[in-house]
Amino acid sequence: MKGIYRSNNMKNINLIQITEYLPPHLNGIGHYAHNLAQQLQSQYDVSTSFILIDKQKKSSLDNGSDFTTYYLSQLANSLEVAVSRLTELKAAENNTIILHFERGIYDRFIDDKFYRRYGLSFQLAKAIKKIKIKHPNTQIITNFHEFLYPSILQQRDYLLRPLQNYYMRSLLKLSDTVVCSNPVVEQQIKQLYPSVNINLIPVFSNIKEPSWEQLKTKRLGHWVLFGSTDNLKRNTINFIQHLPIIKKQLPINQVNIIGGSYNPSIIELVKQLKKSIINVDYHPNLSNKEVSKFFAQAQFCYQYYFNTPQAKNPGLIFKSGVFANASAHGVISVMGNQGIETALNYLNYPGFIYMQNNSLQINSQFNFDLWSKEIHNWYQQYCSLSQAAKTFETIIKQNLSCRAIKQYASIS
Repeated sequence: MKGIYRSNNMKNINLIQITEYLPPHLNGIGHYAHNLAQQLQSQYDVSTSFILIDKQKKSSLDNGSDFTTYYLSQLANSLEVAVSRLTELKAAENNTIILHFERGIYDRFIDDKFYRRYGLSFQLAKAIKKIKIKHPNTQIITNFHEFLYPSILQQRDYLLRPLQNYYMRSLLKLSDTVVCSNPVVEQQIKQLYPSVNINLIPVFSNIKEPSWEQLKTKRLGHWVLFGSTDNLKRNTINFIQHLPIIKKQLPINQVNIIGGSYNPSIIELVKQLKKSIINVDYHPNLSNKEVSKFFAQAQFCYQYYFNTPQAKNPGLIFKSGVFANASAHGVISVMGNQGIETALNYLNYPGFIYMQNNSLQINSQFNFDLWSKEIHNWYQQYCSLSQAAKTFETIIKQNLSCRAIKQYASIS
């Protein structure tokens, strides 16, 4: 069977990742793509080129990065042109695209006002179709970091949802394989296009993945609140509201509010907290290494992840970077949202503490140290960067093998 893809060597793969930003720009999906590229390089010797859907012209890559990067602002706004140039630049036996989808990617770039008004991804669907026509042997893996809102939030969306579904279904049909991070989006995708080839990969930690031996520094009653500036403010407000309940059931000796940019509003919230807790510190503008150090010492991480409409879909927690960071460091998540406990039905997660009927739901017989280790083990099995790279490597090889078999069958 000449031409069947058998090689275990990934060097003959020309991998192109499409996203909006890369580090040091603060963007979770950009960090995800960058970390995945580094891991695929070290683990499977696969080099990645990037196409950034970003109007800035100056490179935002780290100085030490050797990834080839194209900006659409320099390529006449055409994804197909960018893909063509990268495939010409690196002659390889097989071309693979990983498209990191977030709401409005490419459509916002072409016409931001139109997308924000209607939420239609037709520009992206049209661009991917052009790529498939010109490069029919290129496999496309679409990683849906986001999808259509599972709950319709605005009246206009009742009328627009059929058209939104049409273009999302078009993207699914154009993809050889799709990836998502949580069971809510997985179910949405299956309902929209049942025959899709789908893989669920929970989000990995973008800061660090310490071994269990490196987490022996945990301190009793140490808490961490972490996130972007706006999310950190929301978390802190809700933490203050839940504090009387938490203090009755869990030890609180130190609270570290970390991440985001310096914000005077958070300073005022810290002052409120200090009326009830002596040791409260605010640490904005931290490096990943510094954030990891706080997580490594923490026993609990308070999170108020969902706005009210999203709380109906608690499985979305597996797309949260904060939740991934806590799990990677064996930190027990304390969830402030009512109704989130149904997420415990997914992916064999060892459990978190959650709010229900104005009380924290905790197994009083549980050993917190053992619980912490189980969370860390779960993360290594389901979410780690090396596990994500392994899954993507498997997807690429399987797609190439299936395509080769079909090509052989067509000429036999």
